[in-house]
Amino acid sequence: MNQVKCPDCGEVYSENMQSCPNCGCPNDNWKPKQEEQVHETTPTDYEEDFNENGQYSPISPSSWLFTDPWPLSNYPRKAFEKKHPFLGWLFGPWYLTCKNESEKEEYAVINNIFYFFNLIFKTFLYAAIWAFFKGIVVFMAYLMFAIIFAIIGWGMANNNSTGGLIVIGGFTAIMFYVAIIYFIILDCCGMGKALHRYWPSLHRTWRRLNKRYWNAMKE
Repeated sequence: MNQVKCPDCGEVYSENMQSCPNCGCPNDNWKPKQEEQVHETTPTDYEEDFNENGQYSPISPSSWLFTDPWPLSNYPRKAFEKKHPFLGWLFGPWYLTCKNESEKEEYAVINNIFYFFNLIFKTFLYAAIWAFFKGIVVFMAYLMFAIIFAIIGWGMANNNSTGGLIVIGGFTAIMFYVAIIYFIILDCCGMGKALHRYWPSLHRTWRRLNKRYWNAMKE
């Protein structure tokens, strides 16, 4: 039995399977049993020269701003699901199984659509989780300082210290806007990390879906 290697996660599985059992990526080599004709393809149909290891920001990827926070620091696909089962379930694949042999080609197109939207979902989910865990320490520190300033301000209000209240109020407002800007930067960095991880798969899946769809429309 011939085996194929998943272009997204590297899993090796039987070419008779409709999609990768690890990440759900549709198998391009799969075809219904009743169709034996071979379609010629070129490597450029599904493969692009994506440099996923290269620097993609003026800031060094090894800087603290881009280092992956816990629990995403152990994100290799197979290790991730084992160490963080709930997050692994959230990042799991979407696909439909087909029991009727004659409908497998239609299900292949549907599964490509499912996989494409699953990748979009993973992109936004990864960015949100990345920003949350990256900024949770700063958020807790900001919350602690806010409580301290609130207590100090309450004491000054009881002592009728108007000048002190103005200073604390101004400093609190500055901290608030600094925190907002910081979290906006974190969101942008999280989306950059997510796109860096999932964009090649999105691009390949879109081309694969477009090719399958238009081939089906022409027939």
